[in-house]
Parts: sequence; structure tokens; C-alpha cells
Amino acid sequence: MQFPKQSLKHVKKKKFKLIQKDALPVAFLITLFALPYFATQSNLVVYTEERNLHVAVGSYFLIYAVVLLIIRIALKEYFDTVRFRYWFYISVIATAFYLLMLTVMKNNFQMALGATGMAIGYGVIYSVLQSTALLLAPMGEQGLASSTFYLGLDIGMAMGPILGGFIDAQLSPANFYPVMLILLPIMFLIYLPSRHKLNGAIDHH
Repeated sequence: MQFPKQSLKHVKKKKFKLIQKDALPVAFLITLFALPYFATQSNLVVYTEERNLHVAVGSYFLIYAVVLLIIRIALKEYFDTVRFRYWFYISVIATAFYLLMLTVMKNNFQMALGATGMAIGYGVIYSVLQSTALLLAPMGEQGLASSTFYLGLDIGMAMGPILGGFIDAQLSPANFYPVMLILLPIMFLIYLPSRHKLNGAIDHH
């Protein structure tokens, strides 16, 4: 069976397209939100040992997972119907909260608050950004938009532990989380120029 030359040319162009440009702000944002998450995932045990903290650190991500499950069940219908800015501001505030809570952590209650903040700050924005990437893309490029989102996530997954290891090697343990607060203004540098596109994504639904 032979295909028209024009159709083959169209397929060839799509095959070599690596990113979906409308989803790039989403990819950058998930990278920034993922960096402290994966830095925590790889360094939390060492962090508590270096600071001589007597907390049940093994329960941290269990608490995170339980809280995130409850949040996702409760809010699943809103991730692609509420405008992006509300989720963004909530997640930035929650990220600042859990970074500060892990900085001052001395007991299991503060650790649980940190895990809860992370579930809101990272877990919620993960779902929102994934949904937004698909809403922004044309119907024929939604798979590419999803890949662009995961590219940003993969960068955060790879660089988070490296960032954490670098901070741990260069600074005192007490500064491990305060240094990561520098990521918050960078999030705004990505969000603000793209805010109209991101906030209007639900209008494509």
C-alpha cells in the first residue's frame, strides 16, 4: 500500500518533534517543584542524622502518601476546572511552609506538618501541571505535551539528589532547606510571563 507524499512528509515532521512548546512553562515549573522533593527523598535520613534529630523519619513519606491520597481523591474533579493561579499560589506557599518546617523540625509533629506541606506543595501541583500540559496542547500533540511534562519531571528527579548532595557538602545541615527557598522566586519568574496562557488553559477544556 502506498501513501501520498504529502502525508508521509507530515508524519516525518511530527516524528522528529521532541517537545510541545506550549507545555514548556509546565516542564520548567515541575522541575523547580520537584528539586526539593527529590532532594528530600534522597537526603532526609542523612539530614536528620547530621542534626541529631530524634524523629521517626521512616514515617515521613508514609504521611506524605496518605495526605496526598486524601487530597487527590477530594480534589480530583477540580485539577482541570479551577484556574492555574490558585493552585500555583497554594503550592508555592505550601512549599515554603514545608521547607521552613523541615528547617525547624525537632519532633514528630513538626515532621508530620512538613510531610503534609509537601503533599500540598508538590503532590497537588504535580497533578495540576500534568493536567495543564494536556489542556494547553492541541489535540494531536497531547502525547507530546505529556512527554514534555515528564521531561521536566525527569530533570528534577535527576538534579534534586545532586542539588541536595551539593548543599550538604558545602553548607551546614541547618542551611540545607533555607537555601532551597531561592527556588520560589524562580518559580515566579517562570509563571508570570506565562500566566495568561496557564490561567487560560481550562478554557480549552
